Amino acid sequence: MATLLPSTRSVLVRAPHFSVCRSCHARLFTSTARPQEEAKAETKAETKAETKAETTKKERGIFGRVIDIATTKAMAPLQRIQAKKTVEQRTAAEKAFIADRKAAEEHAPADEYTPAKTWHDLEWVGSKEYIWQNTAPRKQLRRFAPRQAKPLNTINTHIRAALIDVLAHASASSSTNPGVLTSACLGSADELYHQAIIVPSPNDTLSLHFPEPRPAKTLFKSLSISDIPESILAEPPSLNKTAWRDTPLPLPLRFALAARIFQRSGRRIPDAQLHQLSTPALMYTHLTTKKPERLSQKVKADRFLQLPNVAVAMKAPTKADMDRSVGLWKETRKELEKRGLPEKWRPMTMNEMRKNVAKREDGQITHKQVPWMVKEAVEEEEEDWEDDNMDYEQIKQVEGARA
Repeated sequence: MATLLPSTRSVLVRAPHFSVCRSCHARLFTSTARPQEEAKAETKAETKAETKAETTKKERGIFGRVIDIATTKAMAPLQRIQAKKTVEQRTAAEKAFIADRKAAEEHAPADEYTPAKTWHDLEWVGSKEYIWQNTAPRKQLRRFAPRQAKPLNTINTHIRAALIDVLAHASASSSTNPGVLTSACLGSADELYHQAIIVPSPNDTLSLHFPEPRPAKTLFKSLSISDIPESILAEPPSLNKTAWRDTPLPLPLRFALAARIFQRSGRRIPDAQLHQLSTPALMYTHLTTKKPERLSQKVKADRFLQLPNVAVAMKAPTKADMDRSVGLWKETRKELEKRGLPEKWRPMTMNEMRKNVAKREDGQITHKQVPWMVKEAVEEEEEDWEDDNMDYEQIKQVEGARA
């Protein structure tokens, strides 16, 4: 007589000589039925494996393989165990692969290139490890210009310091690239710039001088300049100390000076205006001159603004602006939507005309809401271009009749 054993996944029909599993239709040849305690233990193990499979939905490896454990519910117990072992082995292989690759990168020289022989040796791109290893820390990076512009009362100091940097680079650079900024360092002390002297030279250019060699060496070292010209340490001529402000600069020095001023103060000089701003004094005037006030700003400061029922608008108010101020625009917009009209006026396209005519024929909108010329325009277009195979002479006749 057959015996039915309790099971959550399948029902095993036990017979004295063999049993049949209804889930996989496999014959399990047995001589006698197993004890009931062993069957309960098997059922408990299956339930535990199913619960764990439901909690772990997917295991995705770094090589793109996907193992969906939720789909293994219909598998036999041996197949589920084998799938779990495969996931564990694959995860271990991936960890070993990461460790081997890091060890190889540490021991390999930085300037040596080794071609990949297998696809495992190729460079990984897109992983978190790749991003952290190949991206410089944010603290080591520095902005070219400050986030906020410096106050206007310090512009004169920034222009003088920027001019000293530019002249230092121009004196140390080669004759082929005069005035080129080879480095950008803002860490120099302010007293070094105070000791520097800017003197106009006889050939209508500016030259840099230091009374002592020590501050000159410190400043040039901070600017990453190795050699100091002898002319900088020579005694400067006795000229006016402020004459450098009105000395015209060549165009390469102007561009370099504008870039260094923007780097120090955060205030930009457009390249198109550098042709007119030939001296440092003109650059100072350009940076410190305030923009002219608009008419609305002048009226706001006037006493008429204090009068009742007086408002100042930045632009000419329209009918829609006046409706918005008194709260009538919502009703106007609803009426425009009912009539199929846009909020802002614009020429109506043929597609919009066809839609409005279709709405009128369906009874969604009345004839008053759609102009009569809309329907006539649509009918004329459909009548004229009814035949798509018209030749050039017929099209010319139609256009002549329309004109």
